[in-house]
Amino acid sequence: AGKRARAQPEVEDNAALIAEVEALRCEQRKLMRNAAAAAELATERTAMLKLAGLSYDELSAVVVRERVARLSDETQAAYAAAERDESRVGWLEVTTALQPRLLEEVFATGWVALTGVA
Repeated sequence: AGKRARAQPEVEDNAALIAEVEALRCEQRKLMRNAAAAAELATERTAMLKLAGLSYDELSAVVVRERVARLSDETQAAYAAAERDESRVGWLEVTTALQPRLLEEVFATGWVALTGVA
């Protein structure tokens, strides 16, 4: 009976260890899937930038310029008018109209003016 009492905790310990190892393996598989998805997304984004003819720095500069444009007095007034006016023009339409103007400005001035890099 003494031997059985000793064997039982070992079995329970082994079962707990096996469960813990399986949980760790499951977490490892999840991390590997996440890493693969992140790598695929990075590859996709790089391909999209290449297609657009933009470097990461150029795209970053465009995003910063858009943020500045959204915070401008003119755009803020348009957002405020869209909020007050119950017509179909909302903040999304104001932003959508802003983006082509921004791109025209960016391409008209060139990347040097936008990024400060010659």
